Amino acid sequence: MKQIIFALIVLLATTMACKKQKEVSIDKTIGEADSYIPLSVGNYWVYNVSNVDTAGNSSFIGYDSTYIAADTLIHGDKFFVFKSGYSSSYVQYLRDSAHYYIDEKGERFFNANAIDDTLHRSVTKTSTGNVLSVTYRVMKKPLNKISCLQGSYFSLDAESIRFLPFLNLSTKSHTYYAPNVGLILWQDYPRTGLVKTYSLHHYYLVKTIK
Repeated sequence: MKQIIFALIVLLATTMACKKQKEVSIDKTIGEADSYIPLSVGNYWVYNVSNVDTAGNSSFIGYDSTYIAADTLIHGDKFFVFKSGYSSSYVQYLRDSAHYYIDEKGERFFNANAIDDTLHRSVTKTSTGNVLSVTYRVMKKPLNKISCLQGSYFSLDAESIRFLPFLNLSTKSHTYYAPNVGLILWQDYPRTGLVKTYSLHHYYLVKTIK
C-alpha cells in the first residue's frame, strides 16, 4: 500500500516538476553557486536505475528516489534526513560543515573546494586481521559535461576507488553532483561486466528566501 501511495505522489510531483523546475533552478542559482547538495526539507530527486554493460548497452531495472524528510539535531548540530521512496531502511544524515558535506559520524562525502583531495579512507579487514579492501573517496572535476536523463551539467565527482589486495584489483565508483541540482548520476563499482547506474530523471527543490 505504501508503494502505491508513493507512486501516486511521484506521478503528481512529476507534473509539478515539469512546470516549476526551470523557475526553481533560476531561483537557486542566485547566491548558491556552490550548493551541490541542496539542503532543504522537501527536496527530492527521482532516478532511472539500470545496468550498463561494457559496450554501453543499458538494461532498465526500475525507479528509485531520494528526498529530504526532515531536519534534526545530533550532538547540537543540525542535520538533514535523507530517505528513499522505495526502501524504508535507507536513512542518511548530512550537514554542511565548512563546505564539507558530512554525516553524523563525521565521514566526509563532498567538498567543491577540495579537488584532488582525499575526503575519506576506510579499510575492511577479516576477523584475523587480513585486509579485504581499501577504499578512498577523492574529489574530481571532469573536463566535460556529465549527461543524465534530465540533462547535461558541468559537475564534480566524489569518486570512490576500491582496492582489493587479494585480487590485486582496483575499481572505481562515480558520484556526480551538479550545482543547484544535486546528485545527477551514480555509477556503482563494476560487477560481472555490468555497472549499476542511477540517472536523474527529474527533481524538485524547495524555494528558499534569502
